[in-house]
Amino acid sequence: IGVFVLALLAPHLGEHVDHDRFRNEAPLTFSSGIIYGSATPEGLMVCSASFTGDGRKAIAAGKPVSTTRDASRIIFFRDDALWMRSMPEGREVKVFAPVFAEYDNAAISPTGDRIALVHGRAAARTLDIISTASLARVWTTPLNGDWQDLRWVPDGSAVLVSGLLADRGNIWKFD
Repeated sequence: IGVFVLALLAPHLGEHVDHDRFRNEAPLTFSSGIIYGSATPEGLMVCSASFTGDGRKAIAAGKPVSTTRDASRIIFFRDDALWMRSMPEGREVKVFAPVFAEYDNAAISPTGDRIALVHGRAAARTLDIISTASLARVWTTPLNGDWQDLRWVPDGSAVLVSGLLADRGNIWKFD
């Protein structure tokens, strides 16, 4: 009976991408593969692999947050800070601290030149736009309430932000 049930479910399970023994989470996509968090015995690692799961490699310690289309830049949380890794050079820089990974969120622009960061406690949340070249805050606005989710629009001209509890169901656009 078990084999029969598995045969019935198999077409609906999708394709298994990761091929290791670790707990993998938070998948991000880029033009030729995926980036994801992998809970290994050494701690949470940012890893990359092809869309078929081949070629897995650990990139950095931390929890992946966002990547550019070509994965030339990756941002991740580690040690209560937001970090950025430039893949061509392999260089890591601390972008912003402190952050609280369970509350805060960030997204790198499609071209990799800016990072949008929602941070702070519920009563005093802020949306910052940070230059990846200088790591300077280039734009900021206060957010009233418990905002968290954010994404850049495909051409990088604006950021979409949604609320959690008090502002659930609304999505706001910031140009």
